[in-house]
Amino acid sequence: MKILWLYSYNKINAYNSHLHVDFFRTLGKQEGTEVMGYGYRLEEGYPDLAPITFNPNKTLENIKKEFDFDLIIVNGRSRMFYNILRNKSSWLPKDFNKCKIPKIMIAIDFHYETEKQCSWYSELGIDLILQRHLINMYKGEQRTNIKNMWFPFSVNTDIFKPDFNIKRNKKIGFVGSEFLVYIHRKKAINILQDNKLIEVSKGKMIGNDYIKNLQSYISHLSGSSSYDITPGKMFEIMASGSLLFTNESEKYGLRDLFPMDSFCTYKEDCSDIIEKANMIITNPNYIKQTTSKALKCVRERHSHEIRAKELIQIIENELGVSK
Repeated sequence: MKILWLYSYNKINAYNSHLHVDFFRTLGKQEGTEVMGYGYRLEEGYPDLAPITFNPNKTLENIKKEFDFDLIIVNGRSRMFYNILRNKSSWLPKDFNKCKIPKIMIAIDFHYETEKQCSWYSELGIDLILQRHLINMYKGEQRTNIKNMWFPFSVNTDIFKPDFNIKRNKKIGFVGSEFLVYIHRKKAINILQDNKLIEVSKGKMIGNDYIKNLQSYISHLSGSSSYDITPGKMFEIMASGSLLFTNESEKYGLRDLFPMDSFCTYKEDCSDIIEKANMIITNPNYIKQTTSKALKCVRERHSHEIRAKELIQIIENELGVSK
């Protein structure tokens, strides 16, 4: 099975390459599967994945002569535009919508799209939409005439893992975005800071600094957003051996993804957050038992390797493309 992976490189957003790029590297290592990337500036950021230099005049027909692909995977709507913030001018090959080869869209930020923008998927001839966020699967079913499936994030367990040489700080840690859209974590941070129960790492941590942070606290705060997204951060916290402390909700798939005893939740009004934080900080046995179960779950169900195998199965079952 030869897969053409369409993606673009943007230095500002390259910090999350472990979520997207690492996954496709893993997919390409599966037996009987070959992945080649193509897209605006992709060879600049990930030359090992993009042997063909981007050319705005190159068509899919041209690319197929160099890489005889069986399937196209489009990795995120915004990444198909020269300016990923404005979404006005697409770099996709001009013959994209005419190509009859099966096409999958991995939708990352569908919750930001208007109903009018959703027609874009049909216009491109997308056959299947894989939604990274559970809530968007339902929205996608309502707004498109294309089959939508939930395809949660996964984690690179080769780099996100406990480091037993680091002595963990006995506080709740936080590293990540505090944008207003993350209403649950923002409120939680304010309350925990007032009670000196959390250490917030300022600025955007990336790469090894981010991973080391996750390895350096007994627990990390997370939380969904006003859109009820399924954060990739949850998998990274758990894989790093830190206890996931996140908002209680049925909307973003928490209990579908992880066993009940592998994380700790706080109420969305934060009425119990101080009690829960103190319980985490003062109970090392609880930390040990909970993180052990979380690590087991992540390694057995949510590694890039596991998710890659699931994607291959989806491709075979839904689109009839086989290795």
